[in-house]
Amino acid sequence: MDIIVNIKHMGKRKNSVDEYTMTLENTPRTVGDLLEEMVKVSVLEYTQRMENSKLIQALSKEEIEDKAVTGKVGFGVNYGEKSPKLDLAIANAKESFTDGIVVVFFGDKQVEELNEELIWEDNIKITIIRMTMLTGRLW
Repeated sequence: MDIIVNIKHMGKRKNSVDEYTMTLENTPRTVGDLLEEMVKVSVLEYTQRMENSKLIQALSKEEIEDKAVTGKVGFGVNYGEKSPKLDLAIANAKESFTDGIVVVFFGDKQVEELNEELIWEDNIKITIIRMTMLTGRLW
């Protein structure tokens, strides 16, 4: 199943939200199922990037200029040697949602419970926002 996810890239200075098509193995029934399926895909993509990062690729002039805007020009190499643990990543995503650190919009509606049923429509967009906690004081 293909879904459309809105992504705000971390660290980009220009305020842009890009659409990303993600292919899920199963059709999620609930918000918890959706988070689980999305984490599975993300962990798999990350693991594949780790395996392929041994080959350093040349960057075009346009890629260098685009990366320079964000303040970091890199080759997309994952320098960590630890592989992510899928079960811990899924638990972390669900806990982040439950704690309000991550907000999920299904279409134009914010979903608030892990067991909330999802009604799938054609071309529905999913937006995930990671909230930033502001305290107003230094710790």
